[in-house]
Amino acid sequence: HAGNLEITLARDNALVAPFMPYVPGSAVALTLFRAHRGDEANATPMFSGQVVSVVVKDSEAVLTCAPFDQAFTRQIPLLTCQPRCQWALYGAGCGVSALSFRDTCIVDSVTGVTVYSAAFAARADQWYRNGWMEDSVGEIRMIVDHVGSKITLMSPFAALAGGHTVKVFAGCDRTEAICASKFNNLNNHLGFPRVPQRNPFVGSVA
Repeated sequence: HAGNLEITLARDNALVAPFMPYVPGSAVALTLFRAHRGDEANATPMFSGQVVSVVVKDSEAVLTCAPFDQAFTRQIPLLTCQPRCQWALYGAGCGVSALSFRDTCIVDSVTGVTVYSAAFAARADQWYRNGWMEDSVGEIRMIVDHVGSKITLMSPFAALAGGHTVKVFAGCDRTEAICASKFNNLNNHLGFPRVPQRNPFVGSVA
């Protein structure tokens, strides 16, 4: 994209390290300064943005960085007539309090994207699916599966281990049934499950 900056660094550079084992949970900001050698105290910033992709090849890594103002050029999708709810879970449109559906649990063990805790089994299977897990330093990972005492994450934590405390938030499949039975929030459901599925412009009218 126009305005992007590519920076080539050694693979073992500290700026590359967070991208090696997993995708960082939060954006990595970067500011590039220009200065005369020996006069670094008077350096002036020439680029400010965030790292949007990293490609590692052999001993080098290429970081693609986008300026912060590029975010203002993004197109924001409009609401559509779809069966499932379009509100962000626990957001302003949804209206459900995340604190009311948060559990604090002690981790028994971790294997990659799989986290085990006896406390998870206190909830019905898939209670946490489509929710998220937050560790003690605020890193967040989406939950893609929950059965008994096992939760599967979309991507692993960098340093989560047995004995650590995590906060686990219930998930929603965005259907009317779950919105009503699990969250008692049907009045705020923004889905259109009764829109006819047959396209009148395709096939016969019979």
